[in-house]
Amino acid sequence: MAILSSARANQVSQESTRWRGGVFTQYLLEGLQSGADNDRDGKVTVDELFRFVRDSVDRETNGRQQPVLSGVKYEELVISELGG
Repeated sequence: MAILSSARANQVSQESTRWRGGVFTQYLLEGLQSGADNDRDGKVTVDELFRFVRDSVDRETNGRQQPVLSGVKYEELVISELGG
C-alpha cells in the first residue's frame, strides 16, 4: 500500500483557479496521464508519480506545500499504464 498525502502535517493544501482547484490534484492527474513517465516506458510507477507531484507542487507553491509518500520506495509498483 502506498499513501501519497498532499502536504506535510503542518502545511495547508494550496488551492487556486490557476490549478483548476488544488495544486496537488492538478499534478497528480497530470502525472497519471503521462507527465510522470520519466523513462518513457509507457508506465507510471508510484515512485515516478511521487517525484513528479512532489517537485511540481513544491515549485508551484514556493515550498509552502510539500507532498509526502509513506516511507517505503515503490520504484517498480506500476500505478498507471499509458496508451492502449
